[in-house]
Amino acid sequence: MVGAAAGALFLTRGPRLGWVVGGLTALLTTIGYIGTRATPVPTDEDDYGNWLEPLGICSLVIQGIVVVMAAVALSGPAPLRPGHLVQEAKSVTPGLQPDDPGSGSPDEPPASP
Repeated sequence: MVGAAAGALFLTRGPRLGWVVGGLTALLTTIGYIGTRATPVPTDEDDYGNWLEPLGICSLVIQGIVVVMAAVALSGPAPLRPGHLVQEAKSVTPGLQPDDPGSGSPDEPPASP
């Protein structure tokens, strides 16, 4: 579900947010795969030590590609800051308006012209 949402973000005004969500999802899934193979999970002992499962290897390769692509897409001339991601999240969320660049805090009254 999170991967589908990340893919949908590529079609909106928040493509960098899509790269962050997709890259983090792939990275966390890879960590989960390694964790379940290295540590026996009480209800799923079948996966413990099963490193060469064909679908698992294929999944790891694809997730590695996504993580590298996300890192390349997010490393560019303009550094990515958390404030940028908040603005992109506001721009793709119905009912929320992104703040104007350079505007003050939400409690501050707007500047008069």
